[in-house]
Amino acid sequence: MLKLGLPLLTVAALAVPWAQGATSKPRTAAVERTLMRQMNGGPAGRITRLVDCKNAGNRGRSFSCDLESVRSTHLGARVTVVPGGLSTTWEPLAG
Repeated sequence: MLKLGLPLLTVAALAVPWAQGATSKPRTAAVERTLMRQMNGGPAGRITRLVDCKNAGNRGRSFSCDLESVRSTHLGARVTVVPGGLSTTWEPLAG
């Protein structure tokens, strides 16, 4: 019984930290949806048509995003996932 229980215990001990690590990283699609909801949830209504984010490092918690408005103008943002939400730094507008 001990020979059978030891491998199962080892597999379970290795699987738990791996599963926790896999769920703690934010996914790009979730960041895009959250940013889209923030932009379109204000009193002005729907102002953003598209949000496209790419991973920018910091162990999968920083993203470089491009937002396209309903008037086809573009705005860049640097988004970092923090406890409780997103921290967004907007890039200056060109022109």
